[in-house]
Amino acid sequence: RLGILEITTPRGVLAPFYRVWFDRVVPLLGKVLPGGDAYTYLPASVRRFPAPDALAELLERHGFEGVRYRTFAGGIVALHVAETRNG
Repeated sequence: RLGILEITTPRGVLAPFYRVWFDRVVPLLGKVLPGGDAYTYLPASVRRFPAPDALAELLERHGFEGVRYRTFAGGIVALHVAETRNG
């Protein structure tokens, strides 16, 4: 069994607010907070990660079955669950 919890880019009404927060405010906080270096590159990393439907397709293509996902927090977080074909 596989579980993947990821930050993703929401669609719909939250998208513009998310872009301002995640692309501008989060990296700025990463620069000024102690130990916040990871937050300066996190938005770019999230943009490169596959969207939830694309990740589900990749998992199916690479041998997983029963692939499903659910989004939380207005589409900002996605949880994928799958199983190997061997059971």
